[in-house]
Amino acid sequence: MNRRNFWRGFWGLFLMVVGILWVLNNFDVIDFDFGDALALFFPLLLIAIGLLMLLRPRPHTYGGEGAADKHIFRAFGDVKLSGENLDPNGLEVSTGFGDVELDLSKARFADGENVLYARTAFGDVEVKVPEGVAVSASGGSAFGDIKILGKMEKGIGNQLSASDPNFETQTRRLRVNASTAFGDIVISRN
Repeated sequence: MNRRNFWRGFWGLFLMVVGILWVLNNFDVIDFDFGDALALFFPLLLIAIGLLMLLRPRPHTYGGEGAADKHIFRAFGDVKLSGENLDPNGLEVSTGFGDVELDLSKARFADGENVLYARTAFGDVEVKVPEGVAVSASGGSAFGDIKILGKMEKGIGNQLSASDPNFETQTRRLRVNASTAFGDIVISRN
């Protein structure tokens, strides 16, 4: 679920609850004091806004400067990487709560085997691989769907592996290891 749909659903539900409370109060079904509710919920609203400001997703800029850029962790928020300076070999991307999106269509692949890891606890993993790079990928999801190079597993406790034909004999190869507890995994060609 993307953030836009989440907030649309949240505000829709919030307005429905306020409307129902108002109607029930007008018909004396319940005794609801909007002043007391405002006194209670206004501080909670301020806390929520503060948390959103602190935890909102910030794009991670990949500089390709060295080993420090190869291990990316974000507790809250999405990690989206793409671009010509991206070297996927040895890349490890992890999030606690957020999506991992890797667009490798313009990445620099070394000859031989390139290995990357993409993990999240609560979120989706999406890896886009260009033509001309052989792929061998495996994914695991406790609660979610997995789609790798056209093969698909749905349901609970899924594991899926797929490889291009003659993977081991190709010049440029990418081995992808992806996992999520609650979310989907998609590894596909551009």
